[in-house]
Amino acid sequence: MTSTDCKNIDIDELSKIINDYLKIRKHKSNFYSYLMSYSKVSKISTKGLSENNEEIISEKTVERKDFYKFILQTDELSAEIDEQAVIEIISPVLKSGNYKWKGLYDSEPISFYMKDKDFKLSIIRDGVKFKNGSNIECVLEKSRKIDNTGEIIISGYSVTTVMKKTDDSESFSTPQGQRYKRIQNEKKRQYNMFEEND
Repeated sequence: MTSTDCKNIDIDELSKIINDYLKIRKHKSNFYSYLMSYSKVSKISTKGLSENNEEIISEKTVERKDFYKFILQTDELSAEIDEQAVIEIISPVLKSGNYKWKGLYDSEPISFYMKDKDFKLSIIRDGVKFKNGSNIECVLEKSRKIDNTGEIIISGYSVTTVMKKTDDSESFSTPQGQRYKRIQNEKKRQYNMFEEND
């Protein structure tokens, strides 16, 4: 596949195919998990038939010893990262501890963990203030999993890096945010150099 082919991919269509594939895998996993609870089931056979009941796919058999191959070991998926998330802070956590913050993300209320240790420290050490309308620009990690019907759901949110905090009277960029941007820019430069050398 060339870089031109990649540019012609419809991301929405690709996402739908992947989601449908995950749904099929989840339903198949549920089916084989269900069969595993019945000791009398020793194998399962399937074949494809046309509308006229003519065989179009020859019979395939799965032995009981192979059922486990179709059972998902976890419902967890890789996290989705939003590197340009903006969260309006509703309820910050102003003391140390693993408590969830509350905010508005894409106009929806969310609870999230603040995993940016430097930012948490600056709240306690430097007295960073929050008021009505305070926002953070950040890297937001969205944990995902497949539910029992095969739908992908967001199971949790975590802010890994705060890039900037703003409100109506002040705005400041964080050192860790600047460091993150620098690292990402270097990665992009290396990737571009790699593409040019191909």
